[in-house]
Amino acid sequence: MADTPIARNFAARWNDARRNERSAGQAPIVVIKGGVEGEAPARRPRGEARDEVSIHQLPVPVLQLNAARLKALFALSKARGNAEDLLAKAMWHGGLPQAGLFVADANELAASLLQASSSDDLTGPAGYLFAASPQTVARLMRAWFDGEKNFSEPMTMRSVKGALLDVKLSVTFPPADSLEPLLVVLQDMTGQRQPDEHEVDPLHAARLSTLGRLATSIAHEVNQPLAAIVTDCETTMLHLSRDEPNLAKLRELAARMAASAHRASEIVKRVRGMASQSNTRVALDLNDIVVDGLSFVRNETDTHAICVSVACEPGLPAFLGDRIQMQQVVVNLLVNAIEAAVCSAKRPRRIEIATCLTGQRIQFSIHDSGDGIPTADLGRIFDRFYTTKPDGVGVGLSICRSIIHDHGGDMNATNADDGGALFRFSLLVAETERDR
Repeated sequence: MADTPIARNFAARWNDARRNERSAGQAPIVVIKGGVEGEAPARRPRGEARDEVSIHQLPVPVLQLNAARLKALFALSKARGNAEDLLAKAMWHGGLPQAGLFVADANELAASLLQASSSDDLTGPAGYLFAASPQTVARLMRAWFDGEKNFSEPMTMRSVKGALLDVKLSVTFPPADSLEPLLVVLQDMTGQRQPDEHEVDPLHAARLSTLGRLATSIAHEVNQPLAAIVTDCETTMLHLSRDEPNLAKLRELAARMAASAHRASEIVKRVRGMASQSNTRVALDLNDIVVDGLSFVRNETDTHAICVSVACEPGLPAFLGDRIQMQQVVVNLLVNAIEAAVCSAKRPRRIEIATCLTGQRIQFSIHDSGDGIPTADLGRIFDRFYTTKPDGVGVGLSICRSIIHDHGGDMNATNADDGGALFRFSLLVAETERDR
């Protein structure tokens, strides 16, 4: 660090903080000046001169949170005498107003810990920091409101890539009459905890969530062959009660029951496969993945009278991928398209799916007849924890794009010229197929 007044001031404060916090077993915290009332302060170029110590000089992962709006909400609630109601609501729901607390700045160590490509990716609404441990923010609010100077707690935090991290969160609260931001220090504790064998990874959790949304449809799909077996079995009993049973008809009924049983078994096998955890890359046919995906939602499209048009180019070359993860992408896009078509007043309801080969890339597209994606949301549609659905979590599309990127592909979303949303992804042809 350069020998400047700011650097000397920082070094003195940092060393004092380390001595004070070591006795309490906490990560060292230094109060950083700054903060703007109302909006998140704009990030200044790191080379620009400033009066306060930069968090980018700190040797630990640090985020700077602007909480002016949340602080104003506290003050207003206190003045109205319902501050305890606000805290009780936070404790019950495990959350906070999304517009009231957001990340104004972060250093590169924080970006590295949270698996972001740069610290800029961490700025914005701070809800994602507490998504995996919502009660932590409720306890943080209680400590702040009660006048505590610091707050520290082990918690689970989700990285930008969806991985679950064990961290120790340490927060320094500014004085009550100060506009200084909150300073959050993170300490990586992941290596200090034995992994829980029952812990569910984000991709697996998202698959289970999708299957949950399709539970009724899956139950209907299984019920159909089982009902057919019951009917054929009853018919068989009637034929057997006759003096001269029709053997040809009995053989036909037996074959039909066997076929229905196999159909039910295949449905259960597909569901169990998608619910399983997988990380195996093999040569895959994208058209087969599409057919498998459609089998999961057939009852949904029939129930809601949605016309599904499929134009798959035959003989596509294979790509290298994980079958379960690729099924997850296609099924999630199908479910979203169904919901978009059902929620729209447009008729007829339709979904158009296509695959083709363009150069050395295999293309997939899905177009629904819904109302499309609001223009303001197009740039955020794949952001983690961003959703336009009242009951949405905002991880489905983010995970889908992560899967496609992990497979060496690209994914994008736009609005079609004739209306509705249009999602596309492309994947590289497997090396063994490129000379075909």
